[in-house]
Amino acid sequence: MIYTTGFVTMLTNAKSKRLDNFKSDTLTLEFMEDVIDDASLKIRYRYTAFLPRSYECQTLEDYTGKIKPFIQKQVPSMIVSLQVTHLNYVSERAKRKFGR
Repeated sequence: MIYTTGFVTMLTNAKSKRLDNFKSDTLTLEFMEDVIDDASLKIRYRYTAFLPRSYECQTLEDYTGKIKPFIQKQVPSMIVSLQVTHLNYVSERAKRKFGR
């Protein structure tokens, strides 16, 4: 597995309900701040994700392109920016230590 942390900004309709925190087996989103425009709402989260290993990725840095699609599949809002702060290999055993 690949352990990654960082920040993600999502764009949603200003009238829709804000997702404060999100937690699944492989993804955690922690609310940080929001910016309301006329018709849209930008929400910034701190994320922690556990991505499955991929045969396409030769180095750890190759996984940076897999993070946005991985998160996008699990949340209803559109991702407008993503910042990766940490990326590392982790075993299933170590993942269980995180309580997932």
